[in-house]
Amino acid sequence: MIFKRKDVGTLIGRGTVIEGDVKSDTSVRVDGQVKGSIIAAGDVIVGKGASVSGDVTALNLYISGVVEGNVKCSGFLRIMNEGMLKGDAKACGFSADQGAFFDGKISMSYEGNPEGGVVINQAE
Repeated sequence: MIFKRKDVGTLIGRGTVIEGDVKSDTSVRVDGQVKGSIIAAGDVIVGKGASVSGDVTALNLYISGVVEGNVKCSGFLRIMNEGMLKGDAKACGFSADQGAFFDGKISMSYEGNPEGGVVINQAE
């Protein structure tokens, strides 16, 4: 287990479907479905059986479910052995466990201080 429940500020539980964008000043754990983008100042965890259909911007991103969209991490991106990412990724660090699926391009670069989190007010 990577995170303890107390580390997560926003939890999207199993059986929950969010249609629209999610924006959080904390870490986000998705165990349900999100049909929209996620922007989090902390980490984003996509649990086994969960899905995100949209872009994800986070400090660190851990994928055990499915993400269909582009991702941008100011820290680390990890795709677990049962995880799937369909989209391009930009991160400071990257790993994919054996059995993980990744269909896209990865760009690794250092943009700012990963410990400082993600700037939520994006003007892109």
